Amino acid sequence: MTGLPIPGPEIKINGLWAEGLEVYRGGKVIVNAPAFAVNPGELVLLSSPSGGGKTSFLLALARLIPYSGVLQLGTVRATEIPPSAWRKEVLYSGQPPQPLGETLRAALSLPFTLAARSGTPQPTTTAMESQLAELGLDYPLERPTSALSLGEVGRLTLARALLAAPSILLLDEPTANLDESSKKYVTRMVSRYIDAGASVVVAAHDSPWLTHDRRYTITGGVLEELG
Repeated sequence: MTGLPIPGPEIKINGLWAEGLEVYRGGKVIVNAPAFAVNPGELVLLSSPSGGGKTSFLLALARLIPYSGVLQLGTVRATEIPPSAWRKEVLYSGQPPQPLGETLRAALSLPFTLAARSGTPQPTTTAMESQLAELGLDYPLERPTSALSLGEVGRLTLARALLAAPSILLLDEPTANLDESSKKYVTRMVSRYIDAGASVVVAAHDSPWLTHDRRYTITGGVLEELG
């Protein structure tokens, strides 16, 4: 697994779970999640109709929008640690993908300039190049991100997320705008990351993964686990 970071949190993580979670937008509850869980080494799929609340639910799990209820990493409740420490372990990667840097190197370095990873060494040039190559982006690190296609930007944002090595990775439509060949790069790398012990939640209308550990859907604003 050349170039694949191994998730290794500073605080002991034993999955993520929520109970009685209500997610707010504009002061209104748009998702009601009685129970949700993702264990280490699990792939969890999340589906809903367009505008049904998938993205908002992931944003709440990352503590990026308001919510109420219990949200917990292992034995650590969200109320016990600051958002920056939480987001070091729970990383949201959304749509549309954003390069957030003028070059590939700048884009991949971005997470390590934020408070969540203050003091964490930036990945080496070798690690960056290897991660890009694993996702079919065998380009020089000084290549302008403006030269990438939308699908390539999507794979770049995944490379950035994997280099950050969170314990819980929240992916919002990670294979949108990708051709079949590019989807294979993404599914392979995500599957390897899960095998390394991370937990991944994928929100998508249609999943390219043939197997998963559990699946949830949001219908009428209510999250439920499918059998």
